[in-house]
Amino acid sequence: MPCLCCDLHVLFDDFLITINPDNWSIQGAPELMKFPDLAALDGRPVQIRGDLRPQFKYIQDHSKAAYAEWNWRSAAIGSSRRESAA
Repeated sequence: MPCLCCDLHVLFDDFLITINPDNWSIQGAPELMKFPDLAALDGRPVQIRGDLRPQFKYIQDHSKAAYAEWNWRSAAIGSSRRESAA
């Protein structure tokens, strides 16, 4: 697991940020983009030596789970908005 400061680690554990395994950059959940300090992290490279990086599969699995969570949240929000408009 990457070494993250405690506040970012909580976001990572809650699937609100992940690491793109293809280019080792931070990816933030869409709902974080309304917070400028967190939005500024999106796309920034993770600064960690190659020999200290977690196994690729762990990062890949985390990013897949995060993207699935983001899609689910987006669908849930869209569904509740449609229901409240009806």
